[in-house]
Amino acid sequence: MRIRITAVLTCLFASTGAAFDFSGLPGVLINHKPAPNMIEYILGDVEYLASPSITVLPNGHYLALHDTFGRGSTQDEYGISDVFRSTDGGSNWTHCVTLTHQFWSTIFEHRGSAYILGPTRRGGPLVIRRSDDEGRTWTDPVDRDHGLLQGGRHGGTPNRPAVWGGRIWFSVDRRAICAPVDADLLKASSWKWGRKVDQRDKPWLGGRFEVMSEAQVVAAPRDGVHLLFKVRALPYAGIVGVERNPRRLTFDPGRDLVPLPGGEKKFGAAYDPVAERYIVLSNPVLPAHVDDPTWGGKPEMIRNTAAVLSSPDLHHWDVDYLFLYSPHLDYEAFQYPNFEFDGDDLAVICRTAFDVGGPKPPRGHDSNLITFHRIRDFRARRPDLYLEISADRSDVLLYERTQHRPAPWGSFLLGHAPETPVRGLAQAEDGSVYLREASGTVSRFDAAGNFIAEVQEAPVPVEHTRLDLVPPPARTRTWTGRTSAQWRDPLNWRHMSPADTAGETAVFGSAIREAATVRLDDPVALKCLRLASAHPCTIEGRGAIALGGERGGRLEVVRGDHVISLPVTLAGDVVCDIRDGASLRIDAPVERNGFELEFTGRTFE
Repeated sequence: MRIRITAVLTCLFASTGAAFDFSGLPGVLINHKPAPNMIEYILGDVEYLASPSITVLPNGHYLALHDTFGRGSTQDEYGISDVFRSTDGGSNWTHCVTLTHQFWSTIFEHRGSAYILGPTRRGGPLVIRRSDDEGRTWTDPVDRDHGLLQGGRHGGTPNRPAVWGGRIWFSVDRRAICAPVDADLLKASSWKWGRKVDQRDKPWLGGRFEVMSEAQVVAAPRDGVHLLFKVRALPYAGIVGVERNPRRLTFDPGRDLVPLPGGEKKFGAAYDPVAERYIVLSNPVLPAHVDDPTWGGKPEMIRNTAAVLSSPDLHHWDVDYLFLYSPHLDYEAFQYPNFEFDGDDLAVICRTAFDVGGPKPPRGHDSNLITFHRIRDFRARRPDLYLEISADRSDVLLYERTQHRPAPWGSFLLGHAPETPVRGLAQAEDGSVYLREASGTVSRFDAAGNFIAEVQEAPVPVEHTRLDLVPPPARTRTWTGRTSAQWRDPLNWRHMSPADTAGETAVFGSAIREAATVRLDDPVALKCLRLASAHPCTIEGRGAIALGGERGGRLEVVRGDHVISLPVTLAGDVVCDIRDGASLRIDAPVERNGFELEFTGRTFE
């Protein structure tokens, strides 16, 4: 009866003769399943595409994998996964095979062969298959010598395997498993199983913690193997160290639960041995969408932005740039990004929800597409920014170009409001941005939006209504104070990138519009601390600041009267430059550690 009713209602309510238009789709189409109509959605007769995974074969060809999920699918009986191949760097894709009894799986290359590892269904036995003909045919996991790794119920998520210590490592069921690199991976006896972190009823993150899941495995020569977990409903990641014996774990919730923009959704992660940095592709919630009336209280459902993040140590993350954005966060998303290194490029596969004609996806979560994206020269790339005068000419807005739509970063002007309509913009060779008002007033800003001063005239014509913006110097981090007084909150920093690692400059400028306190409860290392607010700023908390490094450091007080109420340690020779009319008081120990502290202006108290 239900089948008959569904069929009748589908005939009545489905779009007749719906034409699909992929011309506006960002990236390259790999596969498509039409989004359900309203009646199918209400009755639960829905199927979506998910679990994207990609690998690069030794000859440069790509293999991609995804599965099908939803209440109308066979996910609880047997998984269905599809394999695709590209021989031209992802420009075109050919379907290789449909595999049954394969779900939530990872495709990867190892020693010339392709493998797929994952459960047979949602909560099914864990299996592995091998292909020696570029994904056309695959072994059948019939027993423990031929791919049946473990019975019982298993979860998991696509992740990139990592090789370290002569072993190949995976994340499965919130734990690590590993096998010798020269072992027969189809034999269950080749694999060692780790244990899970106890997460039950833990009051972590001030009681906001619920659960960690969908871990990615990463490994670096200096750091060993780690599992990098998403944290449900919070923009954090959990970092669990795994020793050579995968049953031995290290995890300190006070240190190893760290801010990660987009960490409340599944993300892709890997260690880049060329840059010696960890890379994450995630879906951060931009400041413009934090208070969204529909999804603002559920950040895990906002997936309309895709970004490249990096970290030197897994604990301190920067949003390097955005590569995809849609303004339609209710029904478009670029989620669960998985990637492989291809020379200087990233080869990226996404579970995508997008309007291509016919019924729209019910939510961004409900993906109707699998798409491929190439990020060229990803290590050298910087944000592609521009400024635009707002429609009512009362503000200057900051945008970042992506492979789809420009992403809004909000007002460029930090703590400064023009008194009359804005008429023009310009940027000088030194990076300064100039704004001209209808009254004739010309104001100067730095490239991050900090107000510097009103000037008589600018060194360049101030006439643009839209202006390509040269970003601030690399590794300069600017405080915006958007959401709180917490130093470690990414939303309080321009581009969601806190200043917290050696080599970075922290700038506290015109975003501070009245006497303010910034709270730092963790140790941070900086190359330079620049206090440039006209209003007093006090930095306090349980943390500490280490200044300097091999190339020295700086402590600059440009204007205002400021206080540092936590320990300061020199990690190299430091120049302290306190300008005339400004002051600094340090109400905590200053440990020089044998390094020189040189004053070029006034001294601090």
